[in-house]
Amino acid sequence: MAFTGESAGLTWQRVRVVLDGSAGGTIQGASPGARMAFEAFRKYLAQDKGNPIMQFVQFDSVTNGSDGGNAATVVCSGACTLRAIYARKTGAGTVDAWFKVNNSATVLSGTGDQLSINGKVQGTEFFQFYGGPGAASTLLSAGLPFATGITVGTVTAGNGTTQSLKADSFNGFVLITA
Repeated sequence: MAFTGESAGLTWQRVRVVLDGSAGGTIQGASPGARMAFEAFRKYLAQDKGNPIMQFVQFDSVTNGSDGGNAATVVCSGACTLRAIYARKTGAGTVDAWFKVNNSATVLSGTGDQLSINGKVQGTEFFQFYGGPGAASTLLSAGLPFATGITVGTVTAGNGTTQSLKADSFNGFVLITA
C-alpha cells in the first residue's frame, strides 16, 4: 500500500488505543514504560517537528504466522521513512522468533534487513524511535529512510525467510512518514 498519511491527532489516537489495550486487540496492552516513551515521542514531534503527517500501520501474528495467512505484512509499497516501531510477542510459544523489517515493497527477504529483533519469551517487548532526541546520528534525526518500501514479519532464523507460527510471532505497529 502506498503512503496515506493522516493528521497527527488521529495517528496518536490509534497509538493510544493499541498501547492501552482498549481495542481488545492482539497486543493486550503495552508496558507502562512503552506507553510513557510513546507519549514523550508524541510531545517531541509536536513541539520540535511540527506534528508531521504520519501513517499508523498495525501488524499481528494472525496474518504473519505461517499457520495464519499472509507470509509478511507490507507496511508501505513505496519510499517512506520509519519514525517508530512497537513489537510485542504475545503468544505462548517458546521457540526463537526473529521480527524483521526489510527494505522491500513486496516480500520479506533473508538479506537486506534494516532491523532484526530476537524474542523467545512471551511478553518480549521492543520499541524504537527514529528522529527523536538523542538519535544515534544526525543521519537519523529525520527518521530511518526506506528507498523501496517496508515489509515486516516474524521468521524462525535471523537470516531466513521461514515464517514463525502464530504462537511465536510478534504483534505491533509502525509509524511512518512520506
